[in-house]
This record gives sequence, C-alpha cells and structure tokens, in this order.
Amino acid sequence: MSKTTIGIDPGTKTTGWCVLRDGRYHASGVITAKGTKLGKRLAQIRDGLQAVLSQYLPSAVVVEDVPKCKSMETYYSIGNAAGVILLTCEDYHILVEKVAVQTWKSAFLGKGNASKPEVHAMAETIEPGLSDERDAKGIHKDQDRADAIGIIVGWSAMEGTR
Repeated sequence: MSKTTIGIDPGTKTTGWCVLRDGRYHASGVITAKGTKLGKRLAQIRDGLQAVLSQYLPSAVVVEDVPKCKSMETYYSIGNAAGVILLTCEDYHILVEKVAVQTWKSAFLGKGNASKPEVHAMAETIEPGLSDERDAKGIHKDQDRADAIGIIVGWSAMEGTR
C-alpha cells in the first residue's frame, strides 16, 4: 500500500495543494474561492479540500503554519483558512502536521528566507506545468501551488532525515 501525503498552502482566495505518493510528486492544484463574503469563501475551501481528500486519501496533511504577516487582516484571513483546513482534516480523521515557512523553505531550497520567485523556480523543476504568468503585483499566478509543492517536498525531506 502506498503512503500518500498532501501539502497545503492556506489562503482565503487561493489554497494550493500538492500530493506525494511514496515520496514522489503525484499531483498538485489550487482551490479557488470566489466572492466577497469570507464565510462563503471558507465554505468553498472546505468543499474543494473535501474533494481532494476524497480523491487522494492521504495518511497525513502538512499545512504551512500561519506566518507573521505585515497586516493583521492578512494574518486573520490565513488563520481562518488554516482553521477550515484543520477542521476538514479532523472530519476525515487525517493526521495534520504544521510546518513553519522558514523550515520548509530551508529544507526545500537550503535557505529559510527564499523568495517567491526562488520557490517557484524550484517547484518548476518538479512540476514543469506551473504557469509563468504573473499578476499585477508581479507574483506568479501559480505561486500557491508552487508553495504547496515546496511545503510537502521540504517536509518529506525533513522526515527522511529523522
């Protein structure tokens, strides 16, 4: 029987996810939540995550711990998304591990302060299908997916050294 783990980068507009099977890349994607009401977006995240969990049946989920944010609004928003993810995984009786941003970046790239473009470039070596399109702020449109790849690959690398 194969071991399946999923890495998740929480967000209230886009939540990235990546599946490893027996330590190898299997699939990745995003859950997109639309609308202005936070409750509706959180419900969309829950529904999307339920679909991912039902399809891949992981034994564990690794979620990026809520990082220090420049604004309380961002911190609150990411915290809400992370809470929905934790609750949904609990409903499915799935073990949840949290990993700090600096920790997974260090394991994935060798430095805990890696930039978003550096994470994206490394994730592209694993999933060449990542979009190179950028939004108005210059951030890759697939950044949440790239982060999810980094989260689970970095966590898996750390697990292998324990």
